[in-house]
Amino acid sequence: MLPENITIEMFSREYIDDECIETRGTFEGKCHFKNKKVYIKYKEALEGVDKPVDTLISFDENYIQISRSGEVSSCMKFVCREDTVCRYLTSAGVIDLVIHTKKYAVILGEMTMDIHLDYSLEMNGVEGGFHKVLIKLR
Repeated sequence: MLPENITIEMFSREYIDDECIETRGTFEGKCHFKNKKVYIKYKEALEGVDKPVDTLISFDENYIQISRSGEVSSCMKFVCREDTVCRYLTSAGVIDLVIHTKKYAVILGEMTMDIHLDYSLEMNGVEGGFHKVLIKLR
C-alpha cells in the first residue's frame, strides 16, 4: 500500500522517425484508494506550458487514465491491447488522438508501485510515434 504523500517519478522515451527523445520529471502528490482503484493527484510541469497543470492518474489492474486540466486539458485512457480516443486541448489548438496501448503492467512493491506503459499514437490521423513510459510511485 502506498502512503498518502508520495513522490511520482516519470521516465519516458518517444521514438519518432529513428529518433529517441527522453524526458523525466519528479513531482510530489497525494494518493488515495477508492473502489479498488488508486488515485494520484499532483501538479505537473509540462514542456511548453507556462504554469503547472493539475494531473490525476487513476488506475486498477485493467487500465490507467491520465487526466490533465489547465493550459492543457486531456483525458487519456490506456487499456492493454485496445485502442482508445482522446481529445488533447492546448492554447495552440486541438489534437485528436487515437491511443494504441501495447503494454500496461503494475508492479507492486512494499510501499511502492511501478507502472509500465507502452503505446503508439495517431495525432489528427497521422502516426505519432511509439512511447515507453515508466511511472514510479514512492
